[in-house]
Amino acid sequence: MVARGGALPLSDTDLHLKDHIKLRDASAGAADRSADAAASDTASSAAAEAAAGTSTATAGTGGGKAWPRRPTGRPWDAAKTAILITVMDPDDTQALKATLESLEKVPKIREHEVFVSQDVPNSRLNSLIVKYQAKGAVVHVMLNLPKEDKALLREARHVRAGVNHVFGLKGKNGQDFERIIVFDHDLEFSPSVLGFYETCNAVLDKDPSLFAASAWNELGLPQV
Repeated sequence: MVARGGALPLSDTDLHLKDHIKLRDASAGAADRSADAAASDTASSAAAEAAAGTSTATAGTGGGKAWPRRPTGRPWDAAKTAILITVMDPDDTQALKATLESLEKVPKIREHEVFVSQDVPNSRLNSLIVKYQAKGAVVHVMLNLPKEDKALLREARHVRAGVNHVFGLKGKNGQDFERIIVFDHDLEFSPSVLGFYETCNAVLDKDPSLFAASAWNELGLPQV
């Protein structure tokens, strides 16, 4: 999904996600996790990051943060179009590894800045993300979200917080991000994926009633 900047926070906006979720404002709060488990995973993550010479951004829920102004009439700029990969299953490291390997093969992917967000500490997942961060492929974002047992609401909160956080960051060259492309952590990418979104952006740019474009298709693979 590619979304443009705008005046509305994501929590008040409809997004075309695979389950057609209508995102609602969710209350902020500290994550309800076991202190011992969190401390253990945080220590493992910090040790791995120290060895790699990198750091992890920590983000809150970002519920009320306004997005940047919509880039209507501006040409597509890869440096100002961020990519966010959301990890909803902290134990699914193999899927994330395959996704990152697939993404690396996409032409011109290095022209974009790629962020990987997680909301549950997991030492194996942390180590994998830090490995890719150390070679400059991604930026690790650890989201501090309240515990949520309902999968769709948890996904909505995660996407909202991740998008709000990335829109609040500066790029490597100090640039603001104008657009963001959001992917799940378990995808295989077509070489033309960035071209698809660049083309969709031209449509979004011409029609102010459109908010985002989605490439989700449950029948998109032969075996499905």
